[in-house]
Amino acid sequence: LGQEGWGCVYPDQVSWYLETSRRLAKQDGRVVPGIMFHHIPLNEVLHAWNDPDVPMHGTKGEGICCFSVNTGLFAAIKEAGNLWGVFHGHDHNNDFVAVYEGVRLGFGRKSGYGGYGGSIADHPG
Repeated sequence: LGQEGWGCVYPDQVSWYLETSRRLAKQDGRVVPGIMFHHIPLNEVLHAWNDPDVPMHGTKGEGICCFSVNTGLFAAIKEAGNLWGVFHGHDHNNDFVAVYEGVRLGFGRKSGYGGYGGSIADHPG
């Protein structure tokens, strides 16, 4: 998308998510619940952390390195209303969860050995 940075979920992927969510809801006659996992955090994770009115549970041990471009995935998630939560990796020293604008957002820290270290990430997950 012409931006340097950590990447993002592309607009065609956001469209696929919305279309698939709608198709499944129509097919099953109900909203089909799910959980979303992806590596690079949504921009809204940083917004949530910086909002003093959003309760946080856990630890922020380093900066939050978000999508390089906000492609509307968070808005699509809110529109679809079918996710219990969205969980991220990438920032190995972050290990927190919050509900932001009705969407549960969290960091899964890291698992296993390897990667860069830090106060949390030096230990296997």
